[in-house]
Formats: sequence, C-alpha cells, structure tokens
Amino acid sequence: MHVRTRNLFTRSVAGVAIAGAAALAAPALASAAPAVKAPTVTAAAASSTITVTVANPNTDPSVTCGAHAFAASRASELEKDPSKLFEPGFTFWKVSDKARVGASDTKSFTTPEFNDGVFAVVGECTSANGGTPVLGKPQVVSLPEDAIFGSLRNGALENVLDFVLEGNIDGLIKAISAGSTQPA
Repeated sequence: MHVRTRNLFTRSVAGVAIAGAAALAAPALASAAPAVKAPTVTAAAASSTITVTVANPNTDPSVTCGAHAFAASRASELEKDPSKLFEPGFTFWKVSDKARVGASDTKSFTTPEFNDGVFAVVGECTSANGGTPVLGKPQVVSLPEDAIFGSLRNGALENVLDFVLEGNIDGLIKAISAGSTQPA
C-alpha cells in the first residue's frame, strides 16, 4: 500500500506542476503582440532629392517604421540578406531614429540632394520588443526625374524593374512583345 500511495502522490504533484506551468504560460501567450507588418512606402524624384512617404499599418504602439535610400544596384544584396540594410555605408539616407513613424501614422520626408543615378527606397518596421525588422518592397527612383525610364512611362514596360526584381522574366517577355502603348 505504501508504494501505491507514493506513486499516487508523485503523479498528483507532477500534474499540479504541469497545470501551474500552463497557467503561467497562458497570459504570456494571450498577450503576445501581433505580427509586425511592412510599411507602405512611396518614393518620387523631386529635382535632385527624393520625396518619401512612409505609412505604418501597425496598431501596436511599440512598432515604428522608417525608410532607407540606397543604390538600386544593391537591391539583390538586400534581397539575399536583409540585415545589410543596417550595415554602415549600405544606405545613403535613412529616417532618423527621432523621426520614425509611429503606429497607424503617416509621415513624409525629403532626402538630401543626391548625384544623378538610380536609387531604391525601402521601408522597414521594427518592434521595440525585439524581433527581426520587416522590410517592404523597394521603390526605384531615377535622378534626375525620369532620366532613365522617361520614354517608358505609361507604356507596357513601365514596370520593367518590377519584372526584373521579382524574377518575372515571362512577364517581361510578354511586355516586350506587347510593345509600348504610347503613340509613335
């Protein structure tokens, strides 16, 4: 009988310990923050600067968003390793820590003057509670405005960089086959 009582007591203590651990874990799981969403970013050339608008779709007040401008030729590096965005020298400009966009807010920024070239602007959102920053889709801007793609605007090839950056070669071939919708 003595052995049976000890086994019953051990099982009871183990059951109480498991129930206690579950009770402690439940509030932590229930209060877990929702997943961080990428911001919506628009970027447009304005003389030799870029006007950038960042909209933070997150409602969690611990999540802020910013944007970074860098050489468009480095977009593939960023795609392979998003942490490159935070390496010194990768970007030419970024939203300062003090100016980051709060939850459910939108702000516009103007970069300093850049030399002529093709730039990518990407938005990112980060939680103060930690975790990996979530990046949006890079927006490509040429300076001076439309220097590279001016003749392609409003045509079948308007989004040629989207085809290339997304690896949609079949879509690019179809766009080339369709030709421009602009009158000759």
